[in-house]
Amino acid sequence: MKKKVIIPEHHIILKAEEISLGDNLPTWKIDNLKLFSNPVICSGPHPYYFTDGEFHTVFASTISTYPQYAYSNKREGDPVCDSFRIQIYPNFIVVCITDGCNWGERPREASNKAKDNFTLYIQNNITNAKNLKSIGPILIAALDAAHYSIVEDKKDIWMAGTTTLLGGLCVPMKGSAPTKWGFVGITIGDCKAYLWKEKEKEVIDLTEGNRMNITDPRDPGGRIGPHANGGGADLRNLSIFYTPCEEEDLILILSDGVHDNFDPQTLGKVPRAIGLDQDDWDSVDIAIGTKAKTKYMCNLIKSLIVDPTMGNTMTPKLITKQIITYCLNLTAPSREFMEQNPFAALASDYEKYPGKMDHTTCIVFRVGLFDKEKEKLYSISQKETTCPDIWPF
Repeated sequence: MKKKVIIPEHHIILKAEEISLGDNLPTWKIDNLKLFSNPVICSGPHPYYFTDGEFHTVFASTISTYPQYAYSNKREGDPVCDSFRIQIYPNFIVVCITDGCNWGERPREASNKAKDNFTLYIQNNITNAKNLKSIGPILIAALDAAHYSIVEDKKDIWMAGTTTLLGGLCVPMKGSAPTKWGFVGITIGDCKAYLWKEKEKEVIDLTEGNRMNITDPRDPGGRIGPHANGGGADLRNLSIFYTPCEEEDLILILSDGVHDNFDPQTLGKVPRAIGLDQDDWDSVDIAIGTKAKTKYMCNLIKSLIVDPTMGNTMTPKLITKQIITYCLNLTAPSREFMEQNPFAALASDYEKYPGKMDHTTCIVFRVGLFDKEKEKLYSISQKETTCPDIWPF
């Protein structure tokens, strides 16, 4: 029997009928969604598990790029506060990434509760959706469920943590829809989603503009959990987005511990290096700078996806490996300095110490139908594995 998430009225953070959030969603009809009695689940970070074996369709990984403490197997910033959950059905996918705000057990707990209850709510209610537009209120209610799960068992709600969240669904279309698939997502905070268009070989930022303050890692923009007056969520950059997509396209969902390492500013590049007319970032108009940064970041992600050293077939697992390895290598100078100088402050010099150490999560999944047995056979034939020799993190 499926567990039901019940949200008391006074805990609702938004009501779909009272706001215009999601008004941009088209009324394209959704094909009949097929449910497993139990979905195939990919969830993490600890313990990471993938029910029914591993598959070609999806992969995800969470690591920490913070320095390791001397004489300990723990890292600065532990426990890891990123979390993810993907639920795979025959013809649609539900996905969620969360990034607990700040360090410690409270944000870690908030992150894990939010991703589990967000996906659970969608699982129990998605059959009510008949077109893309009707997914909007379901996503808002799922975010409500995630927020409520963080505070529901707290005698003092201010003892709960907060977290960012990005979640959504990839669903099949029918009828007069101009595309065979559609992805609809909701985001609060600074996680990002990208679309890899397989035919055009290009990357598109589906969440452009949701990460404005790159120099302040403490401010993700918005979050769920107790933050505003009365213990409400911080809704500053809450938004719903969608994209048409086709079979074999890829959706990449990244925490800021990944995508901040694609930002030219954290890579030590001046604005002029990416085609702008200024020599310092403080002088760049935010809208113009965001557009230029987005183009640069999409091209950098593309270079990792089409890296010729990785072979012709780039699976979600290999792309995840590429991206996580890139983040590890980029932040190595900062990490090594802090490990060798535990009582010294790291200089704020992105040329010498590029990138940003953080909890780091990458999800990649392929658009299309899911056949459990065919997927298993594909993984075996490709000899994909998580063994330490080729998957060391």
